[in-house]
Amino acid sequence: HLVLATETIEAGAKEVVLTVSLDRVRESLSTISLQVMDASTGLPVAKARVGISDSQSGGGGRPTDDQGRIKLEHERIGILELDIFAKGFEQYHQLLRIDPGEQDLGVIRIHPTKELSVAVTSPDGKPAAGVTIQWQNLDRRTFPQPSMWRRSGRTEADGTTKLSGLGEGSYLIQAFERGKSFGHAVVNTMQQGEEPVRITVATTLQVHINATSNLPRTALQCLTIYDTDRTPMWARWLRGYDSQASLPPGKYTWELHGGTELIKNGSFELRDGAEAPTIRAQ
Repeated sequence: HLVLATETIEAGAKEVVLTVSLDRVRESLSTISLQVMDASTGLPVAKARVGISDSQSGGGGRPTDDQGRIKLEHERIGILELDIFAKGFEQYHQLLRIDPGEQDLGVIRIHPTKELSVAVTSPDGKPAAGVTIQWQNLDRRTFPQPSMWRRSGRTEADGTTKLSGLGEGSYLIQAFERGKSFGHAVVNTMQQGEEPVRITVATTLQVHINATSNLPRTALQCLTIYDTDRTPMWARWLRGYDSQASLPPGKYTWELHGGTELIKNGSFELRDGAEAPTIRAQ
């Protein structure tokens, strides 16, 4: 958060007036520039819709010009979401750290849209119907951040589904029934052939997260849980209260970041029949 004005409140005061100049407000905002290019041809993408938002707001965005360029003025600062939509291309999504003033994001290359088939099975090898599928691009996780699942779906009766709107790169695909089962795969879409991505879900166990603190809600801290391959299996902003994560049996590590600074880290193992571990994040 950004403090624009402060005022001392005297005992017995019934009204407080905070005065903020228009210039001070303007100084706290950002101007974001970028150019959208077709990654396959190197040509600009005209009329791509570009939007900057936070997790509570959104919109249709604004179109790029004939050279694929756009300038977004008077934007908020902080951790914001960039979305780019263009017909025939991937649905581009990325979290950004935006500071006050001019922000030139340079060239952003978007790829023609790809589709992937996914087949999910239960531990006994049978098709897992009605399982939730969600996916995200791992290459765009450029700083500690919560998992942003902007796309999701469900498997059909035969345990299969199709994912659309993907580009080129590394994607994390998760399949789960909340609080019951979980499985995942990491896929490079440039190498994946016609065969479906196969995921087997396993029964989940609980890990407790002790995050109770007196920190203000504006003090963003991100907790990320990794598997042994350093895949981010679970990532959330901590909101000052305890919670839990449901994951399959296995060994995991965790990291707590404040901004980009590592505050704490540790490891744990989830085992059938064992006491649920606790991550003491505070």
